[in-house]
Amino acid sequence: MVGLFRPGAQTMPQLVPLDPQDVGGLRRPLTSPLSTRALRDHVARYPHLAWRAPDGGEYVVGGWWRRRDDVGTVEELAGRRYAVALLERLLAAHATAGARLVVLSPHEAGQRERFYLDHGFQHVDRIMRMEKLDAVAPPEPPAGPARLRVYADADCDAVLEVERHSFDWLWWNSAAELRAYATQPGVRIVVAELDRQLVGYSGSTVVRRDGHLDRLAVHDAWHGRGLGELLLAEALRAMLAAGARWIGLTTQTTNHAARALYEKHGFVSTELEMAIVGRWLRTED
Repeated sequence: MVGLFRPGAQTMPQLVPLDPQDVGGLRRPLTSPLSTRALRDHVARYPHLAWRAPDGGEYVVGGWWRRRDDVGTVEELAGRRYAVALLERLLAAHATAGARLVVLSPHEAGQRERFYLDHGFQHVDRIMRMEKLDAVAPPEPPAGPARLRVYADADCDAVLEVERHSFDWLWWNSAAELRAYATQPGVRIVVAELDRQLVGYSGSTVVRRDGHLDRLAVHDAWHGRGLGELLLAEALRAMLAAGARWIGLTTQTTNHAARALYEKHGFVSTELEMAIVGRWLRTED
């Protein structure tokens, strides 16, 4: 277990759980990412991850990253006098619930990153956005041994196994996240099979004229056979056929092999990058 930060100069107040009925009396910042109703619903969903100061004005709410039970989130921290105490109480609740790491929501990272870096958080990864500048579909590839087909619910476990041999730990999906993603409007998931084994998959979304490549994964035992390019080309053709005229994606800044593949198919890097800021609560098991 990694020790939690204990400020010596600040007296730790007796914080109390935040109840949904108390939300209306909070001092909500104008920059809050959640409406009053959304915050009330969030607190009702995660009652053990919501705390307020004794005077009722300052508060913190947390959640779970990608519906996982080992990576928590700081969704919103609204406070000055009790900011450190609120943060530490939330981290303790996450540790009790079994979280290994707690990361900041994009809102929190954008609002007060320096505060978190001063209190035990660090940059755990960095992602970048890439965009496809043309609406040109890749040509159909010649027939090969790999078979592409649309994802089915029964593929869930096999897809999650591919992820564990393709992505870093932080980016693994939970079964709940994958199932929820598969039911979202505009989502299309395609799997690749080789020798009757599921070895890769792609996930993409089209909303009106905007497309997004959400996932592209190939089991590391099957790298070097062109499966990633096969899945990418198929996803691009499908998005363009569905009406997309802009296609974007995000990838880790250090994933040079993926970036080279995307650039080959017309993607260029943008200036949009985002650090994933987190704090480790326990070391790897």
